[in-house]
Amino acid sequence: MSLSRRSAIFNRPVERAALIDEITHELAAIESVGTLEETLAAIREQRATDPAMTDTDDATE
Repeated sequence: MSLSRRSAIFNRPVERAALIDEITHELAAIESVGTLEETLAAIREQRATDPAMTDTDDATE
């Protein structure tokens, strides 16, 4: 077996592990975005139903 063939065989598990790790991180990011979107939707709904809630960003000039 040639050296390049051996290297290709031994590198495959490393490449697969790196790919799995990358996919896992992407899934975590997607789940985080989903959680963020759900949280923002809940906040917007609460603001819409609670007249006492006001946006204070412009109040401190």
